[in-house]
Amino acid sequence: MTWTLTKSVDDDSHSGYAGDLFGSTWTVVADKTDSGPYNFVVEGTISVYNPAAIAQTFTIEDVLNDEDGTVATVDCPSYTVDPLDTVVCTYVAEPWDATAP
Repeated sequence: MTWTLTKSVDDDSHSGYAGDLFGSTWTVVADKTDSGPYNFVVEGTISVYNPAAIAQTFTIEDVLNDEDGTVATVDCPSYTVDPLDTVVCTYVAEPWDATAP
């Protein structure tokens, strides 16, 4: 996030004579520009285990619960998992902003 500070002084707030101490009336405005947070990446792995005695085929997909419904990319080296084996898939999602829980 970016902050812009603008300050000004009321020229009419000065009155008195040379040598007097003056108090000035200043106005300070702070403007916040929401420049983020953006460009997050959610990544990791998903392991698919097959406890069965025969090979199993599977599909896998995910969508984030953000405002845009960001679709995750899940890539597996195989979509068939052998008996008592595990397939490890990569997981990547790139939501536009940080609204995904």
